[in-house]
Amino acid sequence: MRSIADAMVLKDRDLFMVTDRSGNIPGTVGHGFGLYLHDCRFVSTLQLTVGGVGLEPRATDDSRGNVALIELGNDVDIGLAGGEILPRQRLVVDLRRTLDGARRTVFDDLWFRNLGSVPLRTPVRLAVSSAFEDIFEVRGLIHRRGGRHHALAWEHDRVRLAYEGRDGFVRTTWLQFRPAPDRTDEEGAEWDLDLAAGARFELMVSTTAVESPQVPNAPPPGVAPKRPRRAERDRPPPPTPWLDDQVEVATGSPIFERIVERSFADLRMLISTNGREEYFAAGVPWFVALFGRDCLIAALQVLPYDPSIAAATLRLLAARQGTVHDAYREEEPGRILHELRLGEYAHLGLIPHTPYYGSIDATPLWLCLLGTHAQWTGELELFRELRPHVDAALAWIEGAVDADGFLGYDGGGDGKLVNQGWKDSGDAIVDADGSLGRPPIRLVEVQGYVYEAYRQMATLFERDGDAGRARLLRSSAAGIRRAFDRHFWLADRAFLALGLQEHSAPLRALTSNAGQALWSGIVAAPKARITGRVMTGPRMFSGWGIRTLAVSEPRYDPLSYHLGSVWPHDNAMIVAGLRRYGLDAEAERVFTGLFEAAIDFPGHRLPELFAGYGRNEFESPVAYPVACHPQAWAAGSIPYLLATMLGLEPHGFDRQLVVRRPRLPSWLPSVVLRGLRVGGKHADLRFSRDLRGATRVEAIGKTDLEVVELSSIRRSPG
Repeated sequence: MRSIADAMVLKDRDLFMVTDRSGNIPGTVGHGFGLYLHDCRFVSTLQLTVGGVGLEPRATDDSRGNVALIELGNDVDIGLAGGEILPRQRLVVDLRRTLDGARRTVFDDLWFRNLGSVPLRTPVRLAVSSAFEDIFEVRGLIHRRGGRHHALAWEHDRVRLAYEGRDGFVRTTWLQFRPAPDRTDEEGAEWDLDLAAGARFELMVSTTAVESPQVPNAPPPGVAPKRPRRAERDRPPPPTPWLDDQVEVATGSPIFERIVERSFADLRMLISTNGREEYFAAGVPWFVALFGRDCLIAALQVLPYDPSIAAATLRLLAARQGTVHDAYREEEPGRILHELRLGEYAHLGLIPHTPYYGSIDATPLWLCLLGTHAQWTGELELFRELRPHVDAALAWIEGAVDADGFLGYDGGGDGKLVNQGWKDSGDAIVDADGSLGRPPIRLVEVQGYVYEAYRQMATLFERDGDAGRARLLRSSAAGIRRAFDRHFWLADRAFLALGLQEHSAPLRALTSNAGQALWSGIVAAPKARITGRVMTGPRMFSGWGIRTLAVSEPRYDPLSYHLGSVWPHDNAMIVAGLRRYGLDAEAERVFTGLFEAAIDFPGHRLPELFAGYGRNEFESPVAYPVACHPQAWAAGSIPYLLATMLGLEPHGFDRQLVVRRPRLPSWLPSVVLRGLRVGGKHADLRFSRDLRGATRVEAIGKTDLEVVELSSIRRSPG
């Protein structure tokens, strides 16, 4: 698959577009560029040439999420009609592209400018095509079992591309042009460009994706070509203004503030819809879909800034909670889904994602988010509303754990995932000798999620008057913690096992999963500190982040998806674990590494993952070629890291915010949070780093929230 590491990515609601830096979708095979809607690539070629020459980008900007500004120029001489030559960089094309997800349309406005001293007479060509591939085919996971393709249907100033799928849906792409082309054929359209020296020519194009029961004869209303200001003015606002009323963040580091702003802009961009429901799509381009684990972690990351996202996510996943036993989709009563797809292959049942439930951790994470949401809001209403789903989720966990209380999975087959934790690639779970783990697999971090879920639910049951249920859940949590301590500690490696495999044998590879166990508090404090120091040592810490697999392990590969790469969300959760056990210097080191990595990535955007090469090998972080960017839990990582380093600990039922051991690094002298909400109360806070390196917090302006600063380490019950 061709690299998309430097791609331009635009998204609005369910419509998204991935192009090269010229704004083109290359007319070649083996790439992920395209215009997509509901798991279908509606445009697989969209390529502009002038006089047979492709133009190169001079300047680009896609920071707004749904708008791209691109200036193109001719990097080579262009042969003109009559034998004359237009020298390089004498033709400039200004492209402004706007996505309107409500209308499922891309509006392009192109201005051609002749900067040369001679008239410019040459053809402008726009090549266009679509194979209407399902996203699983684009990724090379399934080969086409196709329907009927229609030839391009031209009518004056517009063209229709259509595909009748085997699932009964007709997928159509309409392109409309102003002015109409001078010539058309089966591969695109041409205009005769005739520009005097210094003159300009405007070409407007609209591209619309349509799903319907039959082949339409005309494009829908409101999608004719239009100029950018009108396209933006006509674009309907999102149904729910998530993150519009978020906590305001201002810092003493302009570049860090830009990284924070980019994070929230990416999260807004990833908001998608399923009917009237909204959620964070996991990532562009491969995972623009509802993912249980990803949505839950992203919502958890932004809880300090906007708790409404968590509430919507919890309700959405509860509405699709498993109710029956379905082996193909791995659905079971009480289980929270892993992935929901909406394309042709899903409709035909060629993939089980309708939805697919093969995630071992989404269910306990759903409970963790519900409990943490209540700690921020100080309310039981959502818990009471979702109480039947809570009972079902707890019953699923209790019915799935083994005799020691550990939650695991048996492996896949028939389209199912072999591995069902967050490292879900087929080769992700390995032993110290490089061999693959033998099912059943009980991952280290998943036991922490279950432990935390039990503790969170015990608190809510107790506050709701069910002390007996609370005692049982706390007893179960304590039992898991004791069993965990016996089974998961590798004394000879001074580290936590990746998991338990067949016959309860430990998986002894040094992996980042252990750090997420620290996040939950399940690890005994002395062992947690030893583990944390190993994770931030040279075998695992690259200088920009903690690797998924230590360099000392035989399967280490810095460009492997899960066996040596660095994932921002993984690191953010690990930092929370390090802070929990008082490893503040180690946490700061990882926070600083990710901050410096974000500086180097285009637009200060942390991608889904990047290579695990060390700073002694390369001066900048190395991109993973086909990583999603933006991705929800990568975008949420910097905001989550900031809240973690500030020590924000909500006690919503007591209308109190504990600020535990706030710590700002030297490159971040101050942070101001305005509109922080805990338990219905508000505060504006300023965090400042003094000359001795200590961080202090003070309330500014009016506040009705009790703020308590503590220097102690957060303790987990035994």
